Amino acid sequence: MSKKTVSNEQLIRIKAKYEAKFGISLDMWSAMNLAMLEESSLSILEKIEEANLTVKGASEKIKAEVKQYHFKNKWEAFYHSFGLYSIPSLCVFGIALLIYSYLTTIQTYQEQKQFLASYDKTFIYREIIQFGKIVELDNHKYLVLKNIPEKKPTVTYGKEACYVKKDNLIYVPLKSNK
Repeated sequence: MSKKTVSNEQLIRIKAKYEAKFGISLDMWSAMNLAMLEESSLSILEKIEEANLTVKGASEKIKAEVKQYHFKNKWEAFYHSFGLYSIPSLCVFGIALLIYSYLTTIQTYQEQKQFLASYDKTFIYREIIQFGKIVELDNHKYLVLKNIPEKKPTVTYGKEACYVKKDNLIYVPLKSNK
């Protein structure tokens, strides 16, 4: 509470004010209590006004610093945000795609290199791998070869085969030693 003193004249004015307003005569104690209430309510009102001014100033600062965008509909807002972030997102997507393809290519290459290193005769079968035709019948895969006629002068390596009945074997020409 404040240490401000209240004079008799102020108490008489307070008594007269309430007597004129309500038509009731007050004693000095009641007038003194009302004076104290008025004094405290004035200080509270001053503090409220000061807080309102502080909040108003802060709100104006926030409004000055924040840029607000208003759009007509959702599609316009989507197009605007996509336009802002489309180039960076496409760059990130492209880089991720390049990294993925590079890593899978390296992995595939390493697997093929390991396979070729483990089997030394792999290069002999190159023509079968290049020209061979594979057919799937009844959930089984078969290599399709043509029978070589006995009088044919040239042989297509990896595509033709020779069946020898007496041995019951199929000979697939792979490479000529000439």
